[in-house]
Amino acid sequence: INHFDRVHDDFKLILIAEKKKVYNQFPTPLINRLEKHFIVTSTILTEEQLKLMELLTAWINNCTPTEKNFTPGDLFIGYQDDTPAAVVFRASKIVDCSPESPKWHQEVPVLDRCKYLLLQITTVDALIRLKK
Repeated sequence: INHFDRVHDDFKLILIAEKKKVYNQFPTPLINRLEKHFIVTSTILTEEQLKLMELLTAWINNCTPTEKNFTPGDLFIGYQDDTPAAVVFRASKIVDCSPESPKWHQEVPVLDRCKYLLLQITTVDALIRLKK
């Protein structure tokens, strides 16, 4: 039995993985053979959501202590560069943001929901530091 059967020319393999994981854990020959596309959540956001993402990012940076080189990843479990966009996208689905609604009158509720979602993944020691 030949274990190296030919694959149909139209065969496509779609692999979805985090960039860091690919470059740290995948074998180099596999990485070299893959056609790579990087997808970030911010590409699917509307202009209003992008503005909210900027406000949320500013809030995150304001919450991040500057001493000892703290990063948002030290405050929020699983935080990545794409987290603010993903949180805004999720919060926009929770709060009614349909086009029929008045022109984003719900901006504050969406931003508040974003902060609430982030606070749910805040580390305990970060909450103690924020009290100070």
